[in-house]
Order: sequence, then structure tokens, then C-alpha cells
Amino acid sequence: MTKQRIAYIDFIKGLCIILIVAFHTKPLAWGEHSYKLLLSLPVFFLISGCFFKPQDNFLEFLRRKVNTLIVPMIFFLFIGFVYFVARELVFSRFNIAAVIHKLPTNIFDLNTPMWFLLVLFEVNLLYYFLRKLLSPPWAIAPALAIGVAGYYLASTNTRLFLLIDITMVALPFFAVGCLLKNCSLLDKSPKLIYSLLCLAIALGIVFFADCGLNMYKRAYPSIFNFFVIPLLLAIPMMWVGHRLVKKDIPLVSFMGKNSLIVLGTHYYLIGPLNAVIKPFLKPLLAYFATIIGTLALEYPVIYLLKKYLPRLTAQEEFFGPGWKV
Repeated sequence: MTKQRIAYIDFIKGLCIILIVAFHTKPLAWGEHSYKLLLSLPVFFLISGCFFKPQDNFLEFLRRKVNTLIVPMIFFLFIGFVYFVARELVFSRFNIAAVIHKLPTNIFDLNTPMWFLLVLFEVNLLYYFLRKLLSPPWAIAPALAIGVAGYYLASTNTRLFLLIDITMVALPFFAVGCLLKNCSLLDKSPKLIYSLLCLAIALGIVFFADCGLNMYKRAYPSIFNFFVIPLLLAIPMMWVGHRLVKKDIPLVSFMGKNSLIVLGTHYYLIGPLNAVIKPFLKPLLAYFATIIGTLALEYPVIYLLKKYLPRLTAQEEFFGPGWKV
């Protein structure tokens, strides 16, 4: 599953996944601004939309998305299951009945970030059918209507099966990404000075506005802040990246290239690492040391998974053409 890499896209994905690691390390470390770190999620959906490729054969499209999203999701959930059972066996002094009793009823409690892969899979399918009916500029309107409907479902505490309500609110960001690609708006970014000015204004808005969100827990700001501010941030980020990042940036680009593996594994590095570091450092230092340590440990984890389990981590196809394993 080799892909042509785009340096600034890898860099932005790297920044986003590092922000997610920072949030999960200690959710409230940034005070009232903590949930603003999760603005990186709409950016991920937008970037995914930029690389959407409609195909005439739906089964072929489905096969590719199962390979890149569902197979790794199941694999990382299995890792979460193994981790959960091993931890609880130790804590319960190998009382198997107690471990079975504690098994979570929500499968995503085994590895919470995996909700993102399921939602992204569903967004791809939903947008595929929209594109069958409409061209990218016209697909924005129904995508936004679906997003607004999903937002109001959340406001009434309505939960749909398989996180469909989250899929609905994620769809507009994906559709905007597809529109940016099809209209070549990313390759026609303004001059660097104007791009930087737009980014500075966007960061100022993010700092002062109430725009923190948690898509998985359906905790959203006002409807304007939820849909508009992430776009005001994401587009200048991509403009600036397009102008400045012409080659890989150490650490950040690497994390961007391997963001799926980082998403699936960082939960199980943060906890043990924080337990080791916390007794020896002040809270703030322990927080940053845990982030740095987690990213450092991702290097051997990524190497091992890509080398020995490439089909389970979307490096190679699990299902070949004709759905042959």
C-alpha cells in the first residue's frame, strides 16, 4: 500500500497526532484550553477528504477502505483487549472470573482512539454515495445539512448505532477537504506573508473563542464555533505548510507518516511511562517528559509493527483484489 508522500501533509498530520498524544497524556493539563487540542480531529477529517478518490466499482472502494481502516481498527482493539486482560489479571491476582466481570460493554473502551477509524470509514462510505449523485461543489450543501442534523442529535443526547451521529458531524470537514483538492485551492495558497497572517488570526480566534470539543463524547461548542473555527484553523495551516515545508521535518513528519500506528498504540505507552516518571518529577515536567518518552517509544513500536505485521497496520493489503486474504 505504498503512497506518494507529500511533505507538508505529513508534517501537519504529525502536529495533529502529537497534539492528540498530548491531550491523552493528561487531558486537563492545559486548563480551559485542553479540549482545544482536539481541534486536530477535524483537521484529520479535512486532510482525509483531500485524498478521497471516487471509484466506479463500489466493492473495490469498500475493499480498500476495509484494508486501510477496519483491519487496523480490529487489530488495535485486539491489542487493547490483550492489554486489558493482562493488566486486570495482575491487579486481581489472576482471578479470571473477576477479569471477565470487568470486561467493558463498549468495545471502544479497550482502545478509545479507535472510534476515529470507524467514523472515518463511515464518512468515506457516506461521501462516496453523495459523490455518486453530486459533484464536489454541490456535495457541500447536503454534507453540511447532515452535519447540522448530527450536531442537533448530540444536543438532545441522541446516540445512533455504530457512532453514526459522530459520522454525521464529521462529514462536512471531509467534504470541504475534497472540495479544496478538486478546486486546487491548496496548491494556490496565498503568498507566505498572507498565509502566516491568516494562521496568526486563526490561532488568536482559537485562543480566545470557546471552541474546545470532544467528538467522541459529543461535547461540542456552539454550532458556529464547531463547524467554522476548525476550518479557519485548518486551511491556513495547510497554506503555511504548503509554502514552508518542502521536505521531512525530524520527528513531526515521521509521526505524521505513521499517524495510524501512533493513534492505535500511544494509549498503552502513556500509562506505564507516566507511572515510572511521575514520582521523580514535578507534575508539569512529568507531563512533558511523558509526551517525549511516548513519542520516543513509538519509534521501535512503529518499526516492529511495520516490519512484522504490515497487513494488520495498513502498510500492505490484507484483502487483495477479489477479497482474497
